[in-house]
Amino acid sequence: TVHSGREGWNIILDDQPDLLILDLFLPDLSGFAILERIRSDEDLFDVPVVLISSKDLTADQYAQLREFNDMLLSKSFLSEKTLLHTLEETLSRVE
Repeated sequence: TVHSGREGWNIILDDQPDLLILDLFLPDLSGFAILERIRSDEDLFDVPVVLISSKDLTADQYAQLREFNDMLLSKSFLSEKTLLHTLEETLSRVE
């Protein structure tokens, strides 16, 4: 768990995760920017990402996310059961 986008990005670079839960609206470096960096990095490209947002997205933001084909969950409807199911489903595609 991190508190800013830059902190998260540094951790991702130091220790490549098996799966990433990413908030799209982080302070100082957006989740969109981190996602773009991940998807343009040869070593990180295949890391599955579950995206979480508490804000409504614009049509352009949805289009950008469709490019990356990652799972998006809304914080307002997110339960522990939903999150765990999504993580299991995402990880099963990797194994």
